[in-house]
Amino acid sequence: MAERLKTETIPVKCPHCGKEHDLEVAPKPDKMGDYSIECPECKKPWLKQLPGEIVSGPMPKKQKSG
Repeated sequence: MAERLKTETIPVKCPHCGKEHDLEVAPKPDKMGDYSIECPECKKPWLKQLPGEIVSGPMPKKQKSG
């Protein structure tokens, strides 16, 4: 049985349009670096330093319940 990949959700804000999104990242210290992200709203790319590889996203920021 395959082991489930441990991920963490990291909030990011597009520097072009200001919209907030979440990225799901697989933390790996040896993979720390700049990753290209394309905003799903304005479609413009930017670089963001992340602690690992992007697994999914960017996706709309999850609303806090309560």
